[in-house]
Formats: sequence, C-alpha cells, structure tokens
Amino acid sequence: MNVLNDEEKKTVEGKTTREDRARCLIDTVMKKGERASSVMVDYLTEKPPALWPTLGLTPTSALIKLGRIRSKLVALLLDQDVINLLRYLREMNVLNDEEKKTVEGKTTREDRARCLIDTVMKKGERASSVMVDYLTEKPPALWPTLGLTPTSALIKLGRIGSKLVYTLLDHDVINLLRYLREMNVLNDEEKKTVEGKTTREDRARCLIYSVLGKGERESSLMVDYLNARQPELCLTLGLTPTSARIKLERIGSELVYMLSYNDFINLLHYLREMNVLNDEEKDTVEGKMTTEDRARCLIDTVMEKGEGASSRMVDYLTERHPDLYSALGLTPATAWIRFGRSQESFSRKESPGLMFQSLPLVMHEGDSELEKQRHIPPVTLRSGRYIAAVRC
Repeated sequence: MNVLNDEEKKTVEGKTTREDRARCLIDTVMKKGERASSVMVDYLTEKPPALWPTLGLTPTSALIKLGRIRSKLVALLLDQDVINLLRYLREMNVLNDEEKKTVEGKTTREDRARCLIDTVMKKGERASSVMVDYLTEKPPALWPTLGLTPTSALIKLGRIGSKLVYTLLDHDVINLLRYLREMNVLNDEEKKTVEGKTTREDRARCLIYSVLGKGERESSLMVDYLNARQPELCLTLGLTPTSARIKLERIGSELVYMLSYNDFINLLHYLREMNVLNDEEKDTVEGKMTTEDRARCLIDTVMEKGEGASSRMVDYLTERHPDLYSALGLTPATAWIRFGRSQESFSRKESPGLMFQSLPLVMHEGDSELEKQRHIPPVTLRSGRYIAAVRC
C-alpha cells in the first residue's frame, strides 16, 4: 500500500522487542497523516477480529475515503475511466438518466470527473461505497496510489440488511438458510432459531443478524450467494459480490497448508497456461524450498496481479477442489467480477493491500415503503454482463 518505504520497514523490524516494534510502527504511520492512518485503521478493523471492538476502532467510511482523494482522483481519471465509471454507476442505479447526462454535458475531462464524484458523494454512503469498490478493482494502477481500500462483505450486508428483510421471499429465506447450513456458516441450533420465528420478516432479520455477527467470511458467503441467485435484487440494492482478491487474502494462510504437492503443481501449470504467470514467475515459485513456501509465494504473486488473476485462481480452486473451497468458505468468482478480465494485463502488478470495513445493520430512508411493497420490481438490464453465474 506504499504507506512505508523499505527503509522505514527495516527500522521497525530492527527494534529488539515486540512492544518497541509496535510503538515504532504506530508512530511512523501517525506521522504520515490521515491517509496512512486510515489504511492502518481499516486493516486493524478486519484482521484481528477480537481487537477492534475492544479498542473502540471504527472503519473509515467510503464517503470519507472518496472525499479524501477527490482532488487526486479528478487529476488521475482518464476519459475512458470516467465513461466506464459513469456507465457502471448508471447500471447500478447510483445515478439516474438525468444525472448521467449532466455529467456527460460538462466540457472538460476534469469537470466531468469532478461533477461525477460530487454527485455520488451527495448520495451518501451506499453510493460512495459502490464507486469505491469499482475504483479498487477496475483501474488497476489507481487504487494503491490513492490509498483506497475495498468494501468488505460485512459492511455491504450491513448497509442493505434492513431493505433485504422486506425483499426476501419465504422460499428465498429457506434456500439461503439451507445453503448457509451446508457451508457451516450456521449450526443446527442457529438454523432452528431462525426457522422458529413467526413471520417472514423476523426470519429474514434473524438470519441476517446471525450472519453479520459471525464476521467477514460468513458475510462474504451470503453476499456471493445473493449475487448468484438474486442478481436483479442485488443490482437494485447496490450489493456487489466479494472480489477474488479479498477471498484469496482471507483464506491464503489456510490454503498454504491444505494444498497437496500434486494439487499445487497442477494449479501452477494451469496459471501458466492461462498466462496469469510468466516463465520467470513460475520458476521463482518452483525455486522455493518447501511446499508451504511455494504455495505462499504463488498466492502472493497472484494477488499482486489483481482481480483478474485472483479470479482465475479462485475459479480453479472452486471447480477442481469442491471439498477444499467448502471447508475454507471460498465461493466462485461471479460474472460481475469476471467482466473486463480479457482487457486486464496479468503482467501488471498491483499492491494487494486488502483491507475491509465493518458496520452494523442500519435503517435506510424508504424502508417503510419497501415493507409495504414486500418485493422490489425486477430491473431491466442494459446488458447481461453483471448477471452472476456461480456453478454450484
């Protein structure tokens, strides 16, 4: 994430005790200002799960992130970036046709970028989060430079949870409940607790709260399931699937010890055949002394190459090793993430820097209207590229 340079990293590592290393690291980051501190805070709110509630840490909202990098973003976004982002935000119902035309009517690239950012920020946290998620995945060299961090499944689910309560039908809750039990997100007792609620809304609410309380991995499974089975609903609510990079980051340390030698060799050959790795990178991985080191090197190398490369690896694991991905809570990459893979250069490296956010379930304006409707009308898609297609 380029918060520290090599010299600063070595200075921290050179301290003799754990306390001195931690103190030196914190002081170094604080001296670098708001952007560096925000990156560290976002990391801490996700990685040590029992730490941040104890300390009272809260993640940086997407609205704050977008506001912090606004002026830099205006200067860095190319014309094609603005066009693609504008089209995506319209299809995600962040912008309406009138707002899209207003942005397009500006005379210069900078004015279009500035108008787009300001329009999204005025719409609040949900709209800002959709834009931040796009920026962390689509322009591959942009987000590490700006210090942007993607939104976790936990915050996505919390953001739309109250609306989801009134839009999930009975059979949706039943199917989702069965899936989450099969994936060991819920145990039998928790499943019975949800089923024991008297109304559909109470069952849906209980289910969402139960999953949110279990953390990022469980929320990610639910988010990806909804994107696969309810794509039109997710498009309406602005719920986007978990990126493959986040998935690899989450299960990387466990995957190192679960891949057999033959599994690893087959995966390595596949990634070379798909041009995810070049010959030099393949030789570097093969040159490591132990299977664990080779697996760790491979995972890190793929993650550094960005979303397309990570998605290839996730898809391979979910298709060839169903028992493994089930145990790790790994779900296939969806079509929304896959879109644009053919245009992405796997040789271009990105900083992984995967941090996440966590927010509680909140009520949103318009929820009472949703309760009356009990179902959101389907959205007519302009293209099929965001339809999720998970092979279960």
